[in-house]
Amino acid sequence: MPPYAILLSDHHYSILLENTAPESDAHLSLLDATNPTPTKHRGIICSETAADQLLALATIFCPNAVAEISRQIERQKKRPQT
Repeated sequence: MPPYAILLSDHHYSILLENTAPESDAHLSLLDATNPTPTKHRGIICSETAADQLLALATIFCPNAVAEISRQIERQKKRPQT
């Protein structure tokens, strides 16, 4: 599966980064996030493992982000493979 591009609010990004295990796939993806946009969002590129870890963390620490992260992942799973 190709990597996922996920857009997180700066607030959710901070919560996830603070609560992820150091050196985990999710942690490494979060560390490589883009700088905040003018709308205070950060883009991350992550593997399927990192995406799963982010969803698990979001479920615990920022449940209001779960639906948006899930939508972004599902939308990308449905895209045609090139």
